[in-house]
Amino acid sequence: DAGTTSVVTKKLCERCNMKTNKIAGIDRRKFLKIGAGSLFLIAGAGLGPILLRNRRVYSMTKTLMGTIGEIQVVHDDERLAYCAIDRAYEELDRLERLLTYFSDNSDIGRINKSGFLQDVVISNETADLIERALHWSHATGGFFEPGLGKVTSIWDIKHRTEPPPENQWIRFADRSFSQKIVLSKDGSHAT
Repeated sequence: DAGTTSVVTKKLCERCNMKTNKIAGIDRRKFLKIGAGSLFLIAGAGLGPILLRNRRVYSMTKTLMGTIGEIQVVHDDERLAYCAIDRAYEELDRLERLLTYFSDNSDIGRINKSGFLQDVVISNETADLIERALHWSHATGGFFEPGLGKVTSIWDIKHRTEPPPENQWIRFADRSFSQKIVLSKDGSHAT
């Protein structure tokens, strides 16, 4: 059970003196930079197979954002591996609470539900993501369309196993919904 595993891994992490947001005093971004750089050096030196031969793959599967996700970690210490997996899922859970389309309580869900009627207060992270999405919509000439919102309901992805008939979606073709998305100057509200 994923809930039981989460409790167990949290207890293991506490024993390892690992903090929720920082590992050994290093924030996530720095940790990822160091990890990526180390991986590059190890692989480049041809040491990868030698260093990895005593390591095992640990994995956990969980449902999030309307799909099934699996995280795998290669490590020689089971406790640390599950600690890392648990922290990764905590971050994905946090992002889901902010960004998922499947909940009216997330920033995106609240925008889809009432953003066409009134300003919706959103987090800085969501504002940044929307700003980037609008940039890519413009850069791709509208081929990337972040403003579909409620239009996607005709696909009924929770129940439908094939695309809807053309007569249901054709009226939305070649429309630029993202042009209607407005972020406040300080990025705290969206409509």
